[in-house]
Amino acid sequence: MVKIKGKRLIFSLSGLILISVVGIGFFINRSLEKYFISLPISYSSKNIPLLKAKINSKEVLLGLDFGSKYHLFLNDSFLATIEKKELGKELTRDFKGNKYDTPFYNISNLQLGPLSFHNVKAHEQSQQQNINQTLWKAEDSSNNDLMVGHIGRPAFETRNFLLDFPHRKFILCDDLPTVRKNGYDLDDFLKVPCIQNKFGIIMNFATDFGEARLVLDTGTTITMIRKGFTKDAPTTLDSRNIPHVFSEKFMIGGFDFTNKNLFLFDISEELTLFDGILGMDLLEKHILYLDRKSSMIYIK
Repeated sequence: MVKIKGKRLIFSLSGLILISVVGIGFFINRSLEKYFISLPISYSSKNIPLLKAKINSKEVLLGLDFGSKYHLFLNDSFLATIEKKELGKELTRDFKGNKYDTPFYNISNLQLGPLSFHNVKAHEQSQQQNINQTLWKAEDSSNNDLMVGHIGRPAFETRNFLLDFPHRKFILCDDLPTVRKNGYDLDDFLKVPCIQNKFGIIMNFATDFGEARLVLDTGTTITMIRKGFTKDAPTTLDSRNIPHVFSEKFMIGGFDFTNKNLFLFDISEELTLFDGILGMDLLEKHILYLDRKSSMIYIK
């Protein structure tokens, strides 16, 4: 069961409102016509958006990760400190194609602001998985101490959302009129189509090397492209020693973001439905609204 509290966040409603749940993702009761839920975000030392949460009453930070197909991925060290019910193991893969025999558990309670989730499925992330998915070690990791894992896109499946990174807000809402009513004039936004599939939310960008299908991934610091996509383009190492190519053109929906570094990454050859990852180095500067029904993204 999931609960939403408070009059301020739910329009035309009052008191304590109950809504049903499948897994961790919440589904608004059909009688609840309007909702606008705004959650503040902060940033990790690697520029990953963080949500304040409580897991079994413990205050923690969770990375907001729309690149993850799992409801929750929690560090093994944190899981060792909380009550949980072991459910078994499951084969999981990362973008590089590494495979893991991953334990998963039932967590009794997760709270995000006014949202309460019960009987949450959580996968364990081992130290080795963290190492395999880390491109470099940030010098300042103070804000990472409380980050115990990530919450993925299935937690908000079927819901429209707005990512307002400049104003540090993650917003769940019912439809376009509600977004406009709360101060976002989408007529000023760039409107582009996207694809929603098992890999996530995919957008097509025109680059100097051809059209690239990029997965929107708020859990990745930099924008990355599959090695081989850029053919023989000259590469450069940045200050973190990560190779990248330069594209003068980085265009979507007729708008050119221009002059984009695309970092080269070993994406598994088994993952053929996308060419790269759209990371926070571009997303942090913008506001994005996803309208799931029309598969349209609005960008400002």
